[in-house]
Amino acid sequence: MLLFLFGFSKSTYTEEGNPIEININFNGKGCTVGRGTCKFDLPNENARSTYDAKGNIYLNEQGKITLEINKATISVAKFQEQFFDGKFVLEDDFKLSNELMTALNIREEKSTLRKGNYALTETNDKYVITF
Repeated sequence: MLLFLFGFSKSTYTEEGNPIEININFNGKGCTVGRGTCKFDLPNENARSTYDAKGNIYLNEQGKITLEINKATISVAKFQEQFFDGKFVLEDDFKLSNELMTALNIREEKSTLRKGNYALTETNDKYVITF
């Protein structure tokens, strides 16, 4: 059973498998990537946030970083731009923020998602990518 955690203070104690709610930006101001992730943010009720999708990030049972994107939160255009060939492409390495590293309880050496092509798995309500 997955536990959904809202807010950073609760997620500080996240154990393996418990998802952290995030806002996802694939590209935008200050981003140099065409495809792939530009930024993951923890939701902040006090700040106005723009994002391309919402989802969860967690460590799976094998200790790999897993990203779940809620289908209802990503536009058709953004989906086609990012996943048109059935995979998720990171054109550049992507380093998780210190805040996410803390929330996921991971060390520096596991904090970088390496550039490459990643399989996209689809469920009824999510797209799932394992790094």
